[in-house]
Amino acid sequence: GKFTDDGGATIFRAMYRDDRMAPVLARLIVKHFNHDKLAILHDKGAYGFGLAEDLRNDLHAAGKKEAVFDSYDPNSRDFSALVTRLKKADIGVLFVGGYPVQIAMIARQMHEAGLTAQVIAGDLTDNDFWKIAGTAGDGALFVFPPNPMKSKNTALLRASFERNKRDYNGI
Repeated sequence: GKFTDDGGATIFRAMYRDDRMAPVLARLIVKHFNHDKLAILHDKGAYGFGLAEDLRNDLHAAGKKEAVFDSYDPNSRDFSALVTRLKKADIGVLFVGGYPVQIAMIARQMHEAGLTAQVIAGDLTDNDFWKIAGTAGDGALFVFPPNPMKSKNTALLRASFERNKRDYNGI
């Protein structure tokens, strides 16, 4: 946050800030999954735990409580005990704060165990998520930045390039 806020003439942020994801995710969960039992998992890391904790705080402020809030070992390959716990808790929605490879393994093992909870994460754009999760990743939700092509500023930038007969590389 501070680095982005302080910025400078040569600092440009191409992606959203982590602290902006939690409110978006909380609104999504409250609007579409408010009646489902929710589990929030994290990998104990700065990104995963921070996002999970921010999400939990935003959900609590909106009146939504989680049934499970727990961590997992990101170095593990076997999440069967965790999946059993989620299944026993009758989880309908799973938010995972962590990285795509581990989230894919969790989703795949849930699928194999017959747990059909909706998977939600901060970012699943890594191709490895889709390779590992396979069909278990179908329907997974994640935060994606707004389409820059719909921005008024992008239109202005394109017009400037066109006026100057410069290639804008497909913007």
